[in-house]
Amino acid sequence: MARNQHFHFKQFSVFQENCAMKVSTDACLFGAAVNLDGSQTILDIGAGTGLLALMAAQRADAHIDAVELDPDAAAQAQNNAEQSPWTDRITVYPQSIQRFTRENLQKRYDRIICNPPFFTAHTASDCSLRHQARHNDSLSFEELAAGAKALLDTDGLFHVLLPTSEQERFMAACREAGLFLSENFSVRPTLRKEVSRQILSFGHQEKGITTREICIHGAGGYTEEFIRLLKPFYLKL
Repeated sequence: MARNQHFHFKQFSVFQENCAMKVSTDACLFGAAVNLDGSQTILDIGAGTGLLALMAAQRADAHIDAVELDPDAAAQAQNNAEQSPWTDRITVYPQSIQRFTRENLQKRYDRIICNPPFFTAHTASDCSLRHQARHNDSLSFEELAAGAKALLDTDGLFHVLLPTSEQERFMAACREAGLFLSENFSVRPTLRKEVSRQILSFGHQEKGITTREICIHGAGGYTEEFIRLLKPFYLKL
């Protein structure tokens, strides 16, 4: 997906000129694929442009709290929410998830969604905000897992999108926090490429693990499953 200054979806638009991390195909798939069935309260950690919060608002009749550390990105997420049909159901908090957790320990969410900063000990980006958005210097996996554990409702689900290379480290952090993997949804960019992303779902109870896989691009373009998931959002599907 090209990095334009804005994207128009079927029911909302996302402007992103003030955000370090732009709208991506992986993020769109994540927002369309995670299980939001029956959810009334959703937390989006690291909201960026507000894309995932907006997709969640379209899919579920829920209130969404969106937490974003970077003030410029938080302001853009707020503006995107205000221009959407669901402005009364999305609240943006311009702060760290660590602070949000400390100040909102009484809250519980049916779903928590996060496309977190995931690189550790990688070369810093020339853009400090992009580095912040992609690297876990300011939000370790352990801190993220602990925050999700504290804020997730008893029967809730915590969904994350990660590179396959970071899967084991993140699962270890969740196990340490007391969260257990319930679904592993692998994402393959093309039929000829290896799985590159994982959509992982965690809960408070240890149950059986469901596994599935999707390929984004087939021989003639997007695969049928990808089209099915993204058709409610993409203008040209």
